[in-house]
Amino acid sequence: MENSSISLESIREAAMLRSGVVGDPYLAGGYLIGSSLLGLLIIIAAFWYNRRNLSLFKRACAMSSSCQDYCIMSIQVIFNTLVSLLINDALKLIVAITFGATLVASSCDVIRCDIVEMTWFLSRWFAMNIHLVNASLCIYNLRQPLSVIRFRSIEILIGVLNGIIVPLYLYVTKVAIFTLAAFMFLLALSVIVTSTAPTLSPSTSTLKKLIVVVAMCNFLVVYVPTFILQCLMYTAANANDLANYQDIYFNVLYFTNLHLIFDGLQCALFLKLHSGEEQQQQQQQLVFQNAGFTGSTNVNQ
Repeated sequence: MENSSISLESIREAAMLRSGVVGDPYLAGGYLIGSSLLGLLIIIAAFWYNRRNLSLFKRACAMSSSCQDYCIMSIQVIFNTLVSLLINDALKLIVAITFGATLVASSCDVIRCDIVEMTWFLSRWFAMNIHLVNASLCIYNLRQPLSVIRFRSIEILIGVLNGIIVPLYLYVTKVAIFTLAAFMFLLALSVIVTSTAPTLSPSTSTLKKLIVVVAMCNFLVVYVPTFILQCLMYTAANANDLANYQDIYFNVLYFTNLHLIFDGLQCALFLKLHSGEEQQQQQQQLVFQNAGFTGSTNVNQ
């Protein structure tokens, strides 16, 4: 056991001497902080741009916090999914900036950095779960109204899965990674499957396509490359290959710190859905008013 731990440590040190963010803590920390702040700006811009359409979002948050789920509308259920995403994004932002600052300041002690790095790693994948679930639920809602019971059931399922993954990752890392991967690929598949059904309103079909594009780009850019490299590391034939794969893996892991950006784009699309529904309701009201006016004219004649 002692010899194996020493050899792994030497492999890690060899990887740290290579190119990219792995060998440059200033580049790694600066990129983590910069990309995280860019994602935060996109989220703020999404809410600022749709600031006139936030009444239902605020009402959904208020009703959810006061346990009045039974009286919220389907679109407010979708807005509730944004709340869970934003909570996870807040955690990711704090952890990523903390981790980046410790790298830049070179003030990393082994225990603290291990904990921060693990939290950053897990929060990425939990956010990916939430992002894909949100996309799937929103697309489903465009096809038919989403019930609160279904949303809460899925929310509990995700919470239970995350609760199982954390201890697994601490004690049986490989099992946790492949369990998470299986669930992630199923969620990505669910987004594709739900997107094949037509929407209730033709005006929301473009919005549905954009939601699918953002979700799949997030999945293919942020998650898939790192999972492939994890598989390569676990199947490496020798220590040299393992060091090379680790070098690539850590570089990709840092440079794909783009989940906050994709989450911001999802927020913008979900909030746009609100204004789209309002326009649809206004159009229906105008049709009914015109029909009523025509009917009254015919009666008078």
